[in-house]
Formats: sequence, structure tokens, C-alpha cells
Amino acid sequence: MAGRHALAGPRELQGTILLSPQYRSHRTASRSTRCMVTKREDLYDKDWKKGYFGTGYFVEGTRPTKEQYSYLRQLEKKKVLSGVEKAGLLSKLERAGLTLSKIEDWKLLSTAESLGALSLLERALETEPGTIASLSIPPLIASIAILTLVPDDNPALAAVKYSAAAVLLGSTGAFIAGAFLLSSLSDE
Repeated sequence: MAGRHALAGPRELQGTILLSPQYRSHRTASRSTRCMVTKREDLYDKDWKKGYFGTGYFVEGTRPTKEQYSYLRQLEKKKVLSGVEKAGLLSKLERAGLTLSKIEDWKLLSTAESLGALSLLERALETEPGTIASLSIPPLIASIAILTLVPDDNPALAAVKYSAAAVLLGSTGAFIAGAFLLSSLSDE
């Protein structure tokens, strides 16, 4: 019997159970079960380095890599500029006194370029939304620690305590809002 199964192909073995008699059930059915496994995609992160706060070598999912993804294309698909036009945001800014010539006179763009704000924005757009959201945890813990550990003995110390906690909570909210915005832009 074992010799017959050793040379048999998959069609001949489809209805047979190859277990010893003590493991066979009383009811033997000859039915085949097929399951469909969804394709899983593992993306390789070239910039990953082993460190104390490493997140993993492979990222599982279907999110496109940095080279394939364009936030400007996503803004075009979501018709953000049309929404700005319909809301009349540019005319409201002009009525408030903010025009392109004033931005040019104040040299805001050259200042932002010299401070590296544009490269910082580019790096933030290339970062995963989950990483940006996880950056909100340390300021949150620090604000809770300040509120619980620093005493309210005098008004000056209380003002410093509450203003530091407010700044830290504001940065927590900014990280979470930035991650949400980046996540909504990257959804297709």
C-alpha cells in the first residue's frame, strides 16, 4: 500500500488519507478543499538602519514607495485647487492684505528657503504617517509629567508650568494633525 502511494500523482491521492489507522476518523470523505490566499507584498526600505527605535526591515502592505508616489498628483486627483478657488480663499486673503507682491516684499520665500523649511516639508511628505503620529507620544508624556510633577507654589512657576504644558500639547496636536493630513493625502 505504501509503495502504491509513493509513486502516485496528486490525482490518485486526492481522495485517500495517508494516516495510520489510529489517526483515521470513522467517517472518511473524499472532498478536496481549496483556499485562495491573497497576495502579500513586502516592500524593501533602502533607508532603514538598525537602531534603538528601528521599526522593521520589511514593510508589509501595498503602499507605493517614495519614488512611485507623488503628492502633487494626489492633490490634482482630489481637486484641492478647485476647492480653494470655489471657496474664494485667495480673494479673501487679498482683501485681508496678503498679496503675492507683499510676500515678495517681505522676502518670505527666500527666508523659508534659507532656513531649510522647504526641504523639511519635503522630508515630512516622504515620511510614513504612522511615524509622524508616533512623534506625538514624547511631548504628550512630557506634558503629563510637567503637569503632575511640577508644583504650583507660586504664580510664576504655575505660569511656566502651564505654558510649557500648553506648548507640548500643541506640538502633540500638530503631529497628530499632520499625520492625519498626510494619511488622507496618501489614500487613493
